Amino acid sequence: MLSQTELPHQSTLVGAVDSYLKELVHVRPFLMQHYTDVLECMVECWLEEIGINQVAMLDPKWLNEFVAVSTDRGIAMNALQDFYRWALQHQLVVENPISFATR
Repeated sequence: MLSQTELPHQSTLVGAVDSYLKELVHVRPFLMQHYTDVLECMVECWLEEIGINQVAMLDPKWLNEFVAVSTDRGIAMNALQDFYRWALQHQLVVENPISFATR
C-alpha cells in the first residue's frame, strides 16, 4: 500500500506509471522494455491529445483506440491490463478501464 506522501504523485498518470515500472519485477527483461515503451507512449499520447495528468481520468474508448493502432496489440493490451491491475490494487482507480475497453 502506498504511503500518504506518495499519493499526490501516484494520482498523476506520469507518477503512477513511474511507480508501476519501478515495482515491475514479475516479467522478463525484454517484456519490461516492451511494457515501458507501451506505457510511456500511452502517457505521451494521452497528455498530448487530452492533457489531463490524472490516472483515473483515462477513457476506455481512448485506450481501446490506442491499443488498436499499436504496433503489437497483444503487448500493448498486456501492459495496460497489468498496469491497471496494479493501479486497482493501489487504489488509484475505482475500476479498470481496460475491462470496459475490451467489451
